[in-house]
Amino acid sequence: MKRIYSFVNQRLKLNSKPIHLLSVFGLVLIVILNSCSEDANLDIENEPPPPVKEDDVWSISPQDQQALNVVYFKPQDYPVNDEILGDISDMFSFIQVWYAKQMEMQGFGSKTFGLLTNQYGTVKVHVFDAPETSEFYKALKMSDINKIVKGYFDANQGMELSEHTIILGLGGSGVGFAGLGKWCQATTPDNFEVVPSGEVLDGLDLLYNEKLGGIMHELGHGLNLPHVKNKASDKPMSNLMGNGNQTFKNNPQNVYLTKSSCAILNVNSVFNKTDNGIIYYGDQPAVQKNEINIDKDLANNSILFDASFIADTKVTNVYIGFDFVNESASPPNDNYDEITYTVIPTLSEHGVYNVEFVVPYEDLFNGYQTINKDECEISLNVIFENGIKKVIAKHSYTTDIASMIPNDDIIYNYNANYYNLSDRSAWTAQCNSHSNDEEKAHLLLDGFFGSYWHSNWPYNIAEHGPHEITVNMGTVMEMNGVYLFSNKDGKQFRPKHIIIQTSNDNVTWTEQGNYQTESLAAAKELSLSFANSVSAQYFKIIVDQIWTDALTGAENLTVCEVDVF
Repeated sequence: MKRIYSFVNQRLKLNSKPIHLLSVFGLVLIVILNSCSEDANLDIENEPPPPVKEDDVWSISPQDQQALNVVYFKPQDYPVNDEILGDISDMFSFIQVWYAKQMEMQGFGSKTFGLLTNQYGTVKVHVFDAPETSEFYKALKMSDINKIVKGYFDANQGMELSEHTIILGLGGSGVGFAGLGKWCQATTPDNFEVVPSGEVLDGLDLLYNEKLGGIMHELGHGLNLPHVKNKASDKPMSNLMGNGNQTFKNNPQNVYLTKSSCAILNVNSVFNKTDNGIIYYGDQPAVQKNEINIDKDLANNSILFDASFIADTKVTNVYIGFDFVNESASPPNDNYDEITYTVIPTLSEHGVYNVEFVVPYEDLFNGYQTINKDECEISLNVIFENGIKKVIAKHSYTTDIASMIPNDDIIYNYNANYYNLSDRSAWTAQCNSHSNDEEKAHLLLDGFFGSYWHSNWPYNIAEHGPHEITVNMGTVMEMNGVYLFSNKDGKQFRPKHIIIQTSNDNVTWTEQGNYQTESLAAAKELSLSFANSVSAQYFKIIVDQIWTDALTGAENLTVCEVDVF
């Protein structure tokens, strides 16, 4: 039996091949027939019978986790046999251990993705016996191959063990080499066999296959990882999600995962226990930026970055990314040169997250595409415990390449200065539509400028009528106008024309104002004053025109907070 390099047993040297019983019998027979001894007539009939292999018993390793779906895509003109499946098993057993080692080295513990294995440590590989030949599949897009395999999972309930899937194929089979969302594809020219490389990483024997680094790289994309490059201070190490997939061929001991990559994996659904109470990739967290400051420390040749924010979902890590402008590249391949710095945010007693970074100028000059270092975009990335990563701020600046010193356009200060909301704890709100089959009108009154109510998508005012938000203040109040804040990511779907009405019984309504906003930017925050002071228990916001996306034509509305003054 082939020895398995598993998460539990890391001692394997993978240079053996399966030994079949028929081959053993043949070898014994040759020895007998060619022996010079008179005692060569052995009584082989008295030899004990070969052991009977037990039925496979499958379980996920590590225990109580979700498992990565490993699929072998086999067109009709391509082979599948025990050797191919055994090689894939050995390869992914090694990759599983390698990821665990990287997580441990970056301070997250020996966490890794789950794999479905039997009692012998063999990884379960789903063989998709495709009905057409490779010529048919080579003409398809990667997304088409994904849909075909997803259809296989849908038709065989219980086989898909998580949202994360890697599809493997031999060269020319139609399988691609890239990551799309939580799915990825990878190929090798002719085999998946892994052999010892002779190199060791922190006690881990490293293995070799011509495409092993590339397969590990694409798997990273399938596990939510973006491209990222090593800092100058990390050299000669090369990050797997940059160009480390190439480095792995000759110097696998110099390939690593950055802390930002490990921070993302730390909250990946297949890296965590299934009973921890977290719904992975669920609702998008809401974030309210309070303050951001970027400055230059000329005395220490460093960039200083600090920020504070509030979030409605627990934050595990925050990183800033420096993505240099490369006009010759297009997404998603335009961020191979992004350099990241990762911290655990501090949480104040008032529920405010705070982060600070110090980035030496020269650390951004890692020898990769230096000519493009003159323009850069800094992003503030927040990683939440439910597995979602969100960019909450961006700032662009320029650098003098010769001196490596950023120009003064890097200096940036943001202070939210949010509106002082009134006590609305007794208020309720209703809307005439909502998104995702879930009523979220209460978010209009939650005091959190980062959350929002969103109308049903896509919305057409001519068909469904104007948007209506009705607020019951619980008691009669005197008001001079209505406050409205609309600042969803993307800066669209803000009100263009608004009518405000008031009522004391939620039946008879009186119009108090008719307002036209001047621009999309002006519609972000509105204080809509009445001609006279009004006493009422209810007010209604009617929006019959929208600042919307010209590409879709959808007339949706998003509003973060409403109040009166």
